[in-house]
Amino acid sequence: MAFEPLARTSHMARMKKVKIDPQQLAQAIDPHTKSVIDVLSSFRIPTRIVGGAVRDILQNRRPRDIDLVADADPTVLIYIFEGHDWPLDLGGIAHGTVKVIFGHGSTEQKIDVSSLGYRIQRHGQRVRGSGTHSWAVDSGLRDLTINSMSMTLDGVVYDYQGGLHDLKRQVVRMGPHAEDSYVLDPNDIMRYFKSVAQFEKPRLVKDDLTWIAQHVWRLADSADDQRVQMNWISIQKGVNRKATIDLMCEMGVNKYLPFVTCNS
Repeated sequence: MAFEPLARTSHMARMKKVKIDPQQLAQAIDPHTKSVIDVLSSFRIPTRIVGGAVRDILQNRRPRDIDLVADADPTVLIYIFEGHDWPLDLGGIAHGTVKVIFGHGSTEQKIDVSSLGYRIQRHGQRVRGSGTHSWAVDSGLRDLTINSMSMTLDGVVYDYQGGLHDLKRQVVRMGPHAEDSYVLDPNDIMRYFKSVAQFEKPRLVKDDLTWIAQHVWRLADSADDQRVQMNWISIQKGVNRKATIDLMCEMGVNKYLPFVTCNS
């Protein structure tokens, strides 16, 4: 894997926009996600599709799931969804994320709806929630530039961090303010390796690897996290799985996640 001779900054020169074919977008949105979108739209809450779903659609892939970001406080989202008698999972509330639950058991589906740029921060015994009304600011908080793009419900993709450029060049690059996200949720470290594994010839930023190597210890308490385990499964299925796993072992991920197996 090649290293980028750049610091951990985006390639952004200016915000870019591209338009997705409406029919392609309609085919990508499943019925449950559409029902959530329709409810948010009925309250005139600005909502966009974000993250990996945008990346997948740009690559003409059907996303496995679709995450939404709404310009509304989490309490507003909870109020709206409870008004429709939808069961909720509030485990991600520290990130401003409310999960709407459809079905149960093997048919269960959770739709992530996050408040725009929202974070709960704790300083000792003081807890403070904060957000933003800026989509550009929110994009800078994302874990990777290729996951920082957002798409309006009519198919306009907004790229504030050079995600389109990096996606075309198979560059896996941390967002400009991603450290906070990685510290708050160590699973983002596994999401990083998952993204590396998905590209045939990924290009990596050396400063990113240095930072991640210094913080892999944060995975020590995440061995039982289902998201971490699912990302490990995805890594093993990736087109670049061998080189990615070798990289993980070189960084010592296996010391903190016993299920990560390394070649001797």
